[in-house]
Amino acid sequence: MTDLSGIRRGAIDDLKAQGVIPAEMARSWGISRARLSTLAGHGPGPERGLFVSTPRPGATLTIATVRRRAARSQPAAPMLARDAVAKIDRLLSGMGMTTAKEVITATGWLDLNRDVAVLASPRASPLIAQAVTADPAIKWRRDGDGRWILVDVTSGEEFRSGFDDEPHSASASRVCYAHLGRIRRPDGAGGWLYVGGMHEPGTAGAVDFLVGHVELLWEKTRRHQWSTIVRVETSTDGAAILSAELAVPIHIYGRR
Repeated sequence: MTDLSGIRRGAIDDLKAQGVIPAEMARSWGISRARLSTLAGHGPGPERGLFVSTPRPGATLTIATVRRRAARSQPAAPMLARDAVAKIDRLLSGMGMTTAKEVITATGWLDLNRDVAVLASPRASPLIAQAVTADPAIKWRRDGDGRWILVDVTSGEEFRSGFDDEPHSASASRVCYAHLGRIRRPDGAGGWLYVGGMHEPGTAGAVDFLVGHVELLWEKTRRHQWSTIVRVETSTDGAAILSAELAVPIHIYGRR
């Protein structure tokens, strides 16, 4: 019954997106508007469509990550990666979906022509670096020192991570940026979810933003492909996420 309620709720949401008003739906189905309102609030929400191409009951999203090892500059990286995956797990479980896990190797192959969320920067593998070029609005490039930069193509604005610089002893925080969106699949049949920070704190913060703003993101993007840049403020060591917010508008540019 929960799964059927989710299907019905998604259908009502789709009709609203097409411009069908609640009074017309209720009249067509022979029910009151109050009953329609009750039905629209039961079951998993249509926001499942942010994660899978067909938001059916029991759908599975594969979460692909790189294997994290503690480094002197970012000792909290493995913990941040595990926490990020756990947050997506809990969110999707509440939506009636399941997750599978996959590790991205530096030279390995990753199937993007499926329901998959990639939590990794382009430095993780040449495949990821190539795949994200399908986003026409947000681009990655390297500066003269080989550091990754995020660029909003529409405005020309560039974003650099504070984790590429030595922390200032007087500063209580640092800022990182992440590329977030649903990018066109190589086969053209839909999109795959991308959450890629310049460094691990950026990825973790973007996951926080995604999980905390699911309804907003769905309302703005629905079944389109889209992308944006998230600004993540963290503690100086990157272990604690202090805030995560949009650095640029959400760009919508295609249908699945």
